Amino acid sequence: MSENIAFIILLLLPSITLLIFFLKFYKNKEKKNSNLLGSRGFPLIGKTLSLFKPHPPNTMGRFMEDQISKYGKISSSSILGREAIISADGELNQFVMKNNMGQFVSAWLPAFGEIVGRDSVVFAVGENHKKIRSHIVNCFNMRRLQSLFLKDADHFASAMMRSWLDGSIISAKTEAIKKVINETLRVSNIASFILKKIGIHDVQYKDIILPQGSLVVLNMTAVHLDSSLYDNPSQFNPWRWLDPSCVTKRAGSFMPFGGGAKMCPGANLAKLEMAIFLHHLVLNFHWGLAEPLDQPLSQPYLEFPKGLPIKIRAAMHPKYSFKI
Repeated sequence: MSENIAFIILLLLPSITLLIFFLKFYKNKEKKNSNLLGSRGFPLIGKTLSLFKPHPPNTMGRFMEDQISKYGKISSSSILGREAIISADGELNQFVMKNNMGQFVSAWLPAFGEIVGRDSVVFAVGENHKKIRSHIVNCFNMRRLQSLFLKDADHFASAMMRSWLDGSIISAKTEAIKKVINETLRVSNIASFILKKIGIHDVQYKDIILPQGSLVVLNMTAVHLDSSLYDNPSQFNPWRWLDPSCVTKRAGSFMPFGGGAKMCPGANLAKLEMAIFLHHLVLNFHWGLAEPLDQPLSQPYLEFPKGLPIKIRAAMHPKYSFKI
């Protein structure tokens, strides 16, 4: 009889231990972040699967829709086993991105740090980050891009698309192209959110306490699709950018390349490459989708399941047709 009781206790002990752990785990989280509401999801994994679930890029996904409708633009949850602040608020996103004093640090997995190096611009903070970033930004400023990279970029884009225009120099300042690029980045951001971790101590933002050690999920897509900032936000409409107030609506309302000290230093280069590609594609080719049903998905990086194959035909050579 005693052996049976001992066996039952041994079976129950792990379950009781886990139960005590989870109760303590969630009790501590509620104490640390009592001024923010949110859904915790399952133990350990929390709402991680919901956050990373693929969705069309012109939507913010079911997880963000539920968080905003139930708890507001700033809420709490549990992501990757940590307490997480979920932000669909442009001002908070900008506040976090502009801070470079170690209060918010990169939340990349340790393996990524081993690949790129702990001293890279991704992980650097403070004066070290400022120094590294200044060198990168100086290399990719618009004046240098136009004088050093533009001719080569134009040449390679032409060669890739089998389109040769003698002595052609392409300007990246065409207003219509800039508006198309802006709208493309707004509706389908390459990365729908950025992960940060609160570093050395709790951070006060307005009347909200952001607990030390918590993750901060800065959801750029949710801001870009905010109906209070953009009319018909899920609609692709480049001409909305004719209104100058479109880019000055509110702090953090348009941040496709991040912002502040952590803004992508290659933003100008990316825009230049897009402008050159669009210029050659539109002027020199007739094209159409080879797989019309190949719709983009944010998972969380923007991808086309079939690679977006397109049929193209050189406008100057009607008999020449190929697929890329």
